[in-house]
Amino acid sequence: MSPPCYVIHIAEDSEPLRRLLADQLERLPGVRVAAASHDTAGALAHARRVPPDLLVLDLQLEDGSALDVLRALPRLNGRPRVIILTNLAGPETRHACLAAGADAFFDKSTEYARFLATVEAWVSDSASAPVLDAVGPSKPDGHSRNPS
Repeated sequence: MSPPCYVIHIAEDSEPLRRLLADQLERLPGVRVAAASHDTAGALAHARRVPPDLLVLDLQLEDGSALDVLRALPRLNGRPRVIILTNLAGPETRHACLAAGADAFFDKSTEYARFLATVEAWVSDSASAPVLDAVGPSKPDGHSRNPS
């Protein structure tokens, strides 16, 4: 019997960063990056075909934004956890993404290590993993959307 697999999909418009993310995430034990796309259409199509445990989204994609993907996700069965990983990480953007349903939000430039730590924690305990301060200091109430 093979070990459990935590399935991740990546939607990132930069091909070099898509490859880097996939390589780094697949180094985590039990992780399989099942899909990587550059646009919202690809992200949603992959999520419908092979439902992921986690969807990592860049804010700006070639044909729209992570917000477009977040709006479409509730229509999918078994909605995955969603992390927004972006360079456009102002407080308003962070708040909008969390309000739209993202489980965590990270600035690529300053919070990348926390992003990887959160994914690793979620993989280790996919049922009730902590967010590890995933909303960062810009969240007005200082609390994550998921208090687990």
